[in-house]
Amino acid sequence: MSIKLLDNNFCAYFYKMKKILLSFLLSISFSFSNANELFKLVLSENQKLENTYSVSLSNNATFHLATIKNSKSKKHELISYYITSEKQVKQLEKLVLEDIPNIISYHKSGEEITFITYNIKDKDLAIIDFNIVSGKHKIKTIQNQKKTDHIFRLDDKTIMVYSNKKLLEVIEINNSQSQSEKRIKLSGENEKKFQKFLLQKPQEINQNEYVKNGSIEDARVYLTNDENIVFTKVAKNNSIDLMVFNMTSESINASEINFDEPDIKYKDFNTYLQNDNLFAILNNNDNIVLKNYNLADKTHKETLSIKENLAQIKTKSEYFEEFLKEARKSKMKPTITF
Repeated sequence: MSIKLLDNNFCAYFYKMKKILLSFLLSISFSFSNANELFKLVLSENQKLENTYSVSLSNNATFHLATIKNSKSKKHELISYYITSEKQVKQLEKLVLEDIPNIISYHKSGEEITFITYNIKDKDLAIIDFNIVSGKHKIKTIQNQKKTDHIFRLDDKTIMVYSNKKLLEVIEINNSQSQSEKRIKLSGENEKKFQKFLLQKPQEINQNEYVKNGSIEDARVYLTNDENIVFTKVAKNNSIDLMVFNMTSESINASEINFDEPDIKYKDFNTYLQNDNLFAILNNNDNIVLKNYNLADKTHKETLSIKENLAQIKTKSEYFEEFLKEARKSKMKPTITF
């Protein structure tokens, strides 16, 4: 069996092809764009490919991992390659592990690419650093670590969030040698409010990763400005509840924003957070509106109306009224993303 990894416009894909070899040799070859083979790895008879993992990095480089089971040692060998934006290949030092790594996040900081893995059975969290200059690796294992509730992967670090109704714990991982932890306790009214958020099982929204269609979940959690963990959930009467946990001041701020206007009612809405801004898209039988609020003080900043601000569409397009007509009838929830 041979597996080839091709890169067209920096996007890798895999395909498999079976082949019978008299020597029963299992070979794996990785190939990249322009049909130019950049590196090739041939496995011995006692090796078996378990899986591969490829990531794109912010500097247009890529990193590739192959997990191989060694039938003699009964261990798993992690073979890694770093490929620069100029297509220069560097093979790094082999890493030997007991189990197949379950990668939950990765990031790059300086000369190191860090992978975070979690073993659900043993409850072990591992932080693995690959140095792309020296080719060496470092690993740190944290035992008896519960599964994270939310993960935010940034370019140069990973933020892990653990929560229950009485405590929000945030762990920032830079590499195997550098981690920090913040814990914010809840009590009284904040505890009661936060429990309502958790009961809806909020979905984390990673703003660093583009999503073609925005979320339709009623409860969500965001990381803003590298210091705020923000929980949101849909409330009654076209309102949204927010709880902002500031990691710097270790403070909690609970609030509500209502999107209705004195003489206008909306039938549905959706929201998205970006840095210090909360964006809301609202629709009713007559219009679709985009509103922008300051997340810090909840003040309304701007409103964009399709009916009013984009009136030229109505005059130039014969389909505008048909679009609004279908929007009135639709039961689909509006979405917004960046």
